[in-house]
Amino acid sequence: MEFKLNPNPTFSRDVELSTPEGVAKVPFTFKYKDKVELDAWFKTNKNTQTAKALCEVVESWRVLGDDNNPVDVTEDNMKRLFTKYQAAASEILTAYYDALKGSRAKNS
Repeated sequence: MEFKLNPNPTFSRDVELSTPEGVAKVPFTFKYKDKVELDAWFKTNKNTQTAKALCEVVESWRVLGDDNNPVDVTEDNMKRLFTKYQAAASEILTAYYDALKGSRAKNS
């Protein structure tokens, strides 16, 4: 991977989402925010519903609907995800934040 002074406007990351059957690795594409933009996003969305706030930074995902076709990233679909999988909001937010701050998974 090449290192760029100015990061790409989007980046992809597999997000581990908890399900009753175990953990699913779901591909997400996020919008990049630098430190100033991220601080402003957190401040602006302090009292905003998580679904709406995350829709601002999630460009795409590989989430399937009941018909096994991909569903778009919308506030309603995000809310449905959070209703069905209670840990999803914090898991997505943590994955996004960790990616931006450069956290790497530790080898076990």
